Amino acid sequence: MTISAIVLAGRSNDGAFREAYAEEAEALIPLRGRPLIAPILDALAGVDGLLSVTVVAPPAVAEAIRAWGALRVDPGDSLTGSIRQGLAGAAHSERVLFVAGDAPLVTTATINAFLSACASMTGQFFYPIVTKECYEERFPDSHRTWVRLKDGTFTGGNMFLVDRDVVEPGLAVVDRLYAARKNPLRMLQIIRPALILKLLLGRVAVQELEEQVSRLVGARGRAVVLAHPEIALDVDRPEDIAYVEGLPL
Repeated sequence: MTISAIVLAGRSNDGAFREAYAEEAEALIPLRGRPLIAPILDALAGVDGLLSVTVVAPPAVAEAIRAWGALRVDPGDSLTGSIRQGLAGAAHSERVLFVAGDAPLVTTATINAFLSACASMTGQFFYPIVTKECYEERFPDSHRTWVRLKDGTFTGGNMFLVDRDVVEPGLAVVDRLYAARKNPLRMLQIIRPALILKLLLGRVAVQELEEQVSRLVGARGRAVVLAHPEIALDVDRPEDIAYVEGLPL
């Protein structure tokens, strides 16, 4: 199964980081003396068999990623627009691995564990999830959005793997789900409003959510439970930078 990787790092530095950092793009904000995007490119560089690595980022990021030989393409005006831009630049492959550019603790081993788990499952798109116990054991002071399900309490990871031929049909709902990603109830309103009460009572199972999202997207989706909490840690605010820099190397 051929795979190309697309790093989504399109945000200009005009949000939460603006007052703390002068860099033009969030991908360039320094973390441990390197651009924020550098660790994820290191991780991808160690993954065997990727056909290409494409970075969706503003022009200011071009010089910073040159050492990895990744192709840079301009971001779109929305998440779906950036996904389309990335696809246009990526090598044609059977599957595409989308990775957030602000997940600085992801390693090659993390990515390989996710890809290996996906290879053992039947589906057309795959999304990693991490249990609260697993995450908080390693990152006890890191804030996440949690969803309490019948199978446990989970948070989502910062990448997803998808069959290339189902990306375009699924984009109709991607923007809506992404906008609601910090609010589980809003996400459920999009997926299936009738599940809201069951979610509040903790009676929704992972498999049930898989089935409803698959119905909404029109392709078979699978949640992949990983014991790699770093896949769920991202950097959205200056305090997140300080938190990561305070972690032992």
